[in-house]
Amino acid sequence: GVTNVDPDVQDLFVQRINPANPNQYEVNGAWVDMDIVEELIYVDGQEEPIRWAARSTRLGPLISDVSDSATPISMRWTALDPDDTTVDAFFAISEAGNWDEFTQAMTRYVGPSQNIVYADVDGNIGYFAPGRIPIRANHDGMLPVPGWTDDYLWQEYIPFEELPHVLNPAKGYIATANQRVVPNDYPYLISNDWSPPYRGERINQLIEELSSNGATISADEMAAIQADQTSTQAQELLPLLLAATADPADPDGVLDAVDGDRLQQALGYLAGWTGETGMESVAATIYEAWLITLSRAVFADDLRGDLYQEMADRAHEIFLNELFASPAEYGFWCDDVLTVPIEDCNTTAVLALDRALDDISGRLGDKMDAWEWGKLHITQYPHTPFSQVAALKPFFHRSIANGGDRYTVNVAPVNFESIYDQTHVPSFRSIIDLSDFNASRVIHTTGQSGNPLSRHYDDLIERHRDVAYLPMTWGREHVTGQLLRLEPRP
Repeated sequence: GVTNVDPDVQDLFVQRINPANPNQYEVNGAWVDMDIVEELIYVDGQEEPIRWAARSTRLGPLISDVSDSATPISMRWTALDPDDTTVDAFFAISEAGNWDEFTQAMTRYVGPSQNIVYADVDGNIGYFAPGRIPIRANHDGMLPVPGWTDDYLWQEYIPFEELPHVLNPAKGYIATANQRVVPNDYPYLISNDWSPPYRGERINQLIEELSSNGATISADEMAAIQADQTSTQAQELLPLLLAATADPADPDGVLDAVDGDRLQQALGYLAGWTGETGMESVAATIYEAWLITLSRAVFADDLRGDLYQEMADRAHEIFLNELFASPAEYGFWCDDVLTVPIEDCNTTAVLALDRALDDISGRLGDKMDAWEWGKLHITQYPHTPFSQVAALKPFFHRSIANGGDRYTVNVAPVNFESIYDQTHVPSFRSIIDLSDFNASRVIHTTGQSGNPLSRHYDDLIERHRDVAYLPMTWGREHVTGQLLRLEPRP
């Protein structure tokens, strides 16, 4: 099994170009020739290809050439290393017969770094996060740095034996969900962009509950974990938001237009909510809509135009938690700088909730008890490119109502740009039973066929949504009854 480590393995370097020769760049005070490869780009309808001179430095290609930027910038990336043997690593993993052979296969893995879990028929479990992760000099990779000096170069990669790994941990299980995988005192920088811990913490919580008193977790219980739609992020942030709405200071009368009765009805749904984001949940609808309008209220006036749009789908909830936990320190974000009144965080929270209720009622009507999350939260399965063609979209495009959110184990992120839609899914789920391989289970999205006229084009969408598995049998005796034999005519 694999999840992404999200390592920081790309850096941008500002280059100095020789004014007298655009194909030379500075290295420690001397001009050095770039590596130039002419790429031929063939375009339909044109007899002659477009000729593109791809220029590269010691720190990677000049990606600024694509945008004609006035500032020359090169990109250093581990995936561009000429000795990338990641494909070899996967072949070696598939042939590994024990932990030592598995670990040896990891040495060939370059990137991108993944959380790879291991289990064998002897009862061993393990984990490794292989891949090349740079050790930097004088910076942390967050911003472009000078490329004309050696002062900011990558010194080496994190030594293989010091990459995160474990064999047979004392707690008896391993769970990864893109969360931070090293303690705060780990000596190397792996990432500045760890996923928030909520999903990983929820998995750990459920495993601990199910395995208390030494109980063995069944395959059915493991399936229930994969299907879990409780948002611990909502459990953390919602009490802060509810406290903010309880006492909004409004000296300028900003809240005079708010429908107080409707607001209290919505707060009633949220007050007893446990964070369960199933399709039938009204509270989930209100909360998720509130997150969108609150994020917009806090950030859009400061990060205007394109900048806000670029960041619209980021994990705003993490900052909102910090903001409402410490309004005295961060409360200036709550003021709308485009208006005369100075709004505090309590006022902004109420205004954002009122706007969220306006938006929901505009989509689902005024009857709040009909605001089920599945009516708004739709998983989209677009076809590339035919979903973009109006006449063909009905034949190729598929969608289905769903629950969950960005932070549930059964992850179902809300797309802030295409409001409420889910555009990313856990495309493949499996449960492998190493004591009885024929008891293993699997499910993937949409269907097994790429032909929209086939019943197998979309017959797995509902099963996938409902986490209803298909058997993944291994023995020949289990599949002979489903055998379709195709033989050429004599």
